[in-house]
Amino acid sequence: MNMYNVGADYAVIGRVMAGTSVEGYIIIAKTDASRAPATAKKIFIPKREFEILALNKKIYNCSAQLYNGETNLKGIKCKLSKLPRYTKECMEIIETKENKHVNNYTILLKYKVRDGREVIGYIVQERLPNGSVVSRYKTRVDIMKAAANNRIYGVKCQSNAGRTIIRGVNGFSLNDIPEVTKEELKKHEALALI
Repeated sequence: MNMYNVGADYAVIGRVMAGTSVEGYIIIAKTDASRAPATAKKIFIPKREFEILALNKKIYNCSAQLYNGETNLKGIKCKLSKLPRYTKECMEIIETKENKHVNNYTILLKYKVRDGREVIGYIVQERLPNGSVVSRYKTRVDIMKAAANNRIYGVKCQSNAGRTIIRGVNGFSLNDIPEVTKEELKKHEALALI
């Protein structure tokens, strides 16, 4: 057990932000933290005052070090940058994470088209801007361009030894895509490429 701040009086439980910089911290009495942290009285402390408390080892779960006139703070068994955000009035700010990854995949690979040993293209299902889905043949070059623009589900474009290649990502393997030969392509077109 880490016995760093044995005589500490407080525990830090949150941070108050002003944009991207820390304005202060929310602390509670160490005795409240051990009994019932959810109901403990929360106190806002400006950053400079918090640094002084931490330098004097009054914060149980935070250490501080003075270096070149700057106070470096470090959480003990916690990351200060990951603490919940609060307002100066000690109200927790509930952060809702937006899904920044917008599903912009419009192409799904259905079949590989081979000419001998070389993959010359793919039969794909493509979602059009109007929402309808069509199946069509796309050359290898077209697939490379679409993969570079992140439009193909489970496929990424990358450079490897000066050559541009596509590879499967997120558990998707290009080896698992069924193959057809160039001669069979006409047959699949006749069957509406389902």
